[in-house]
Amino acid sequence: MEQGQHKDVAYFEQLADRLLKGTITPEQRQQLDQWYMEHVGADAQIPSVYVHSEKEHEQVLLEKLKNRLVVPSGKSARHRPLFLWTATAAACLLLALLVTEIFKPANISKTENKSRLTALGDLAPGHAGAVLHLSNGSTLVLDSIEDGTLINQDGIQIVKENGQLKYIGTSDKVVYNDIVTQRGRQWKMTLPDGTEVWLNAQSSLHYPISFKGQKERIVQLTGEAYFKVAHNAMQPFKVLAGKTVIEDIGTAFNVNAYQDEPGIVTTLVEGVVKVDDILLKPGQQASQGSDGQIKLQMVNTSDYTAWVNGQLSLDNVTVKELMRQLSRWYDVDIIYKGDVSNIRLGGLIDKKVYLSDIISVLNAYGIHLKLVDNTLIVSP
Repeated sequence: MEQGQHKDVAYFEQLADRLLKGTITPEQRQQLDQWYMEHVGADAQIPSVYVHSEKEHEQVLLEKLKNRLVVPSGKSARHRPLFLWTATAAACLLLALLVTEIFKPANISKTENKSRLTALGDLAPGHAGAVLHLSNGSTLVLDSIEDGTLINQDGIQIVKENGQLKYIGTSDKVVYNDIVTQRGRQWKMTLPDGTEVWLNAQSSLHYPISFKGQKERIVQLTGEAYFKVAHNAMQPFKVLAGKTVIEDIGTAFNVNAYQDEPGIVTTLVEGVVKVDDILLKPGQQASQGSDGQIKLQMVNTSDYTAWVNGQLSLDNVTVKELMRQLSRWYDVDIIYKGDVSNIRLGGLIDKKVYLSDIISVLNAYGIHLKLVDNTLIVSP
């Protein structure tokens, strides 16, 4: 029996070969899935003797993916099925999505592959980047600036370190900055109190450069962010998102407050958080609609924080929910032609893949997508 410690590329090329031939064992498949998750971007190749073209390889993996479809019993034939994948099948989805990046046929060069994507009018995935708006009206484009001290603002040093933003020092002045991510960008920063913030695409955070002398640490969010708060019982940390007030009580939590979403969703990962006057426990989620009513439910928090770790998690989501996420990350507009409201999806998507790979997988399931210029046309 092969052991899980085998980590050489040749070994996993053999496992990929067995996957295509249908002779891979469950243990070997688990090893391949785990290796893939740990080595995104590795240049493994499937032997060309088994795959004579990139298109043929795509078709093989897509067929294997479709064979893992599970349709719930009792589902009306008039409705489109709900796609459910097990953990292994979800990994298969990731493999299929990265077919042109990870398991490239040996006779297809990187240059040829890039040319093919360009010819298709493909879109590359987003990356780290943001614009810092200073209180004096000036701006700094963070993704194009080298690491180091960016500016000294009222006695506070603003530093870019390892591709992240942090504030060093204190000030008695009440001065606010804004950090903004456009579509196709996300950013991580550390607030003056040590609180870590991951800002998702098409989001913004309004915050003071120092919390010194303030009774509360208050920030304002639009879009989505994950907070890992440096707790201070004497100086509560609060997030204002629309009309919702989220207060930290020793917490790590995610807030989704996009204006094009149906409500503001707070997901508690650890600790305790208060949404308006309701206390949440770890694993609970509070959804507040336009009517101000808050609904609570237990969720798998990793589904709502997967974006922080470079994934899009699809847990029984609608096509339109997925399209909103793709629009933000790939900086693409969406147009619908036909009704897709009764189709739901499940699985994982790696945020490093090109848009054409996602289009290929969804097309294989009968969700038709076509990229025209910078617009994605969606039809059932």
